Amino acid sequence: MEVGIIIFIIGIIFSFFQSVIEKKNKEGKPAKAQAPKVKTLDELKKEYNKQTHKAERNTEQINTAKKSAASTASKTQVGNERKRPERKTHSIEEKMAAIMTDEHLSERQKMQRINSITENDLTENHEQLLDFSKHNLVQGIVLSEVLAPPKSKR
Repeated sequence: MEVGIIIFIIGIIFSFFQSVIEKKNKEGKPAKAQAPKVKTLDELKKEYNKQTHKAERNTEQINTAKKSAASTASKTQVGNERKRPERKTHSIEEKMAAIMTDEHLSERQKMQRINSITENDLTENHEQLLDFSKHNLVQGIVLSEVLAPPKSKR
């Protein structure tokens, strides 16, 4: 029991000296409290004018650069206007020939793809994406209620 009391007293002495050292370090460094700088209305107007003049100069430089770039580009492409390449529409025969010459497809895959092309499954879909008939609206409402989370979790 005597050893425990000795260790306790040493701990108190150590913490006391540590707090004294921390206080000395804080007193040695004066706290720099900076007061907020208050600007007058004239100073604010001057800063605003400086910033707007800089912005105006920058926009003028950008506009002149754009004009010079546009003039050089128009000179180089006077007769050479770029046109979009037209999409090639392949006929059914061309698509079937491409499938038949594909080396990576098995015979079964080739036959399935040719059947889907001849049945017009892959090429065009003329069905409407949204159908607002009464039956479909009622079906959508019922499904939204069924698939929605329970009311206790909403």
